[in-house]
Amino acid sequence: MKNTNKIIIVLFLLITITFAQTGNLSGYIFNKETGKSLPGANIKVKNLEIYTVSDENGQFFLENIPADNQQIQITYIGYRDLFMNVNVEKGKTTNIEVLMIPLIIPLDEVEVFVTKSGKKMRDEALPVSLVREQEINQNISNDISEALKTEPGISISRDGAWGKYVTIRGLTRNNIVILIDGNRVSTATNLSAGLSLVDINDITRIETVKGGASSLYGTGATGGVINIVTKDGYYYDKFYVKAKLSNGFRSVNQENSGHLSLFTGSEKWYFKVSGMLRKAGDIKTPSGILENSQFQDNNFSLRLGIKPFQNHEIKLNYQRYYAEDVGLPGGEPLFPAIADVRYPEEKRDMFSIKYSVKNLFPVLPKISLKFFKQDILRDVENIPHIVKTIPGSPAKEMHIQKVTPGAMHKTLGFQFQSDLILNPKNHLVLGIDGWQKEMDSKRQKHIMINVLNGDGAVVNTINQIVGERPVPLATYRTAGVFFNNDYNLFENNFIVTFGGRYDFINTENDKAYNPEYIIIDGNRNDTPPGQKTLWEAKNDLDYSWSANLGLLYRPTNLLDLTLTLGKSFRSPTLEERYKYIDLGSLVEIGDPELDSEEGLFGDIGMKFKYNNFSLAANSFINKLTNLVSEESTTFDGRNALKQTNIGKAQLYGFDLKASCKLPFDIDLLGNLAYVFAEDTYNNQALAFVPPLNGNVTVKYLGFDLLNLSLAANFFADQDRVAEWEMETPGYTYFDVFAYTKLLVFFKTQTELYFGIENVTDKEFQNHLSTNRGLIKTEPGRNFTVRWLLNI
Repeated sequence: MKNTNKIIIVLFLLITITFAQTGNLSGYIFNKETGKSLPGANIKVKNLEIYTVSDENGQFFLENIPADNQQIQITYIGYRDLFMNVNVEKGKTTNIEVLMIPLIIPLDEVEVFVTKSGKKMRDEALPVSLVREQEINQNISNDISEALKTEPGISISRDGAWGKYVTIRGLTRNNIVILIDGNRVSTATNLSAGLSLVDINDITRIETVKGGASSLYGTGATGGVINIVTKDGYYYDKFYVKAKLSNGFRSVNQENSGHLSLFTGSEKWYFKVSGMLRKAGDIKTPSGILENSQFQDNNFSLRLGIKPFQNHEIKLNYQRYYAEDVGLPGGEPLFPAIADVRYPEEKRDMFSIKYSVKNLFPVLPKISLKFFKQDILRDVENIPHIVKTIPGSPAKEMHIQKVTPGAMHKTLGFQFQSDLILNPKNHLVLGIDGWQKEMDSKRQKHIMINVLNGDGAVVNTINQIVGERPVPLATYRTAGVFFNNDYNLFENNFIVTFGGRYDFINTENDKAYNPEYIIIDGNRNDTPPGQKTLWEAKNDLDYSWSANLGLLYRPTNLLDLTLTLGKSFRSPTLEERYKYIDLGSLVEIGDPELDSEEGLFGDIGMKFKYNNFSLAANSFINKLTNLVSEESTTFDGRNALKQTNIGKAQLYGFDLKASCKLPFDIDLLGNLAYVFAEDTYNNQALAFVPPLNGNVTVKYLGFDLLNLSLAANFFADQDRVAEWEMETPGYTYFDVFAYTKLLVFFKTQTELYFGIENVTDKEFQNHLSTNRGLIKTEPGRNFTVRWLLNI
């Protein structure tokens, strides 16, 4: 017992001595020229794994720094890196004020984390793009898709005002992994709007990998990865309470929105809560009102951070998004032109908890474990306005009153990751992650049948509901082990990155019947006449591997040359394996025996920077085999489209981005992208591929209180189309934006953003929207404004 007490006393003394040998550092980050605070600046103690990010007021706080003369590194995109020598005193908090000098042209100096290793963009061989909060505000982006559309190689399509998605270098939906704070979004594959289930006001950055990235994230990343990072709270050396308020308006659909965030915390904890409300009417186009394009939505989120011990941290994240009465003008091509289609409600609930430990050992600077749960409800209501006459004696009229497909997608997942610094030149990331999706889909047809007499008069009415399961009760499970290794040679002038991953995939489904039940005049029958077995219960196990290699060579400080090679895969979704959708004239059916799609990806790039000019250019090729495609066949004597592995495709092209500082406070920016995509199995053009497109923006920064920008967005003709696609002519439209420099009143900071989109009210067709029924033109002239207030 005495020995035990001695050990406890010794441990207590060691801990006390350790804490006594450290101090804290706090301060503010400002723009030296304008005095504006800089949120999101990276502050790091050099040679130690101690770092943080400045909050929305430019404040930061670092704790438990070894007491000594420390070198502090501060980085911020568009500003010169700054190194400061600061004397950290034992048991005290040292306060500093940091003045950052803006660069003439923003350089790729910001760290990105979508590649898991957390390094500067200029040191990343993978083609990565980044959109930050300030770009979202300056372009008054209304959602994630709009925020990404100015990035080269990324194009937008819309199903009205709310439902939107993007393509990355010609690939979309199933071939792109979407993450929210690193948590996978898994929803219906034949519906867009996965990027619409997030509050744009709550976004701090959007990181995108353009190309195959399965070695990082597993199945589905054959075309790329989009990681949406939401705003977090922050620690500070004393108790604080802050607030941020924003309001917005868009004339094109009379949209009004409001957002409020509250922040509080201290040295050991923080708490952030935010909410959003938004409502919009039908869109105005140059040719008139786009009926049934209205929507309303809201969002609520909570963030909590706790530091229970030195170098230990717990983070909780909760988000609830809800949309209702979302119009789908035109709907799918197989919906009748007179149909009214909408989402009655769309809902996303996400919760995650993450535990991380820093600086356990010199070789183990960070280790983390996270669990997350995400439920997505997708409901559709289709009122087809169809009346069919059924000949016979007696004759009948069948009124299809409405069809209501919908599904609940429940996803559970975990992520374990450790960072190893084997030597100063070698950063190794090891991890294991997994997730499972449970899908519960339902579909009801509401039918009214009128029985007619010989004179055509109604003598009897039968109300019938046919219940179906487009996909049986099914579960998709996957888990993988991965590594990613960065090796820096010749003082960071040659960086080698290589990684790999091995995944297990398990799918399981219950036995399914068609129809599942029929309700006639309120009486339910679970074994109706003609009921057939669609799918037998099944349990399958599969596996796949993926790998990547990246090389970055820096012959001078002005030029970076990159090469990326990768093998990726996509395991078929539950819908592709098991779906059965009766469209009347034909049925769509899945195939449980589908093989995984395989991809081989290559990218060659260069980044050039000299004084007032910068240029980034990439060329790429992506070859896909075992593509899941639809094949015409028959099923139970009816015409059918069946999922099968018959597809092969090859996509190649280029994208580039340039900026230049001109005299008289003028900035010139531009980008250009092109992709050639071919279905090599059928020797025809691949569908859903954008034409040659680009953007040129001129910014004037010479006014005292206001910055102006004029953007020209251009798209070429798209005449390389699949057999069933429409060709689209080229077009150019213009946007004008203005935003105030920081306005300070007492202790508040205010910013105003104004914009006119499609200035000339140009009528044009987005090629990626031409397959969406009635959408033949894009929104017309839009006056938009956004007001931000920091308290």
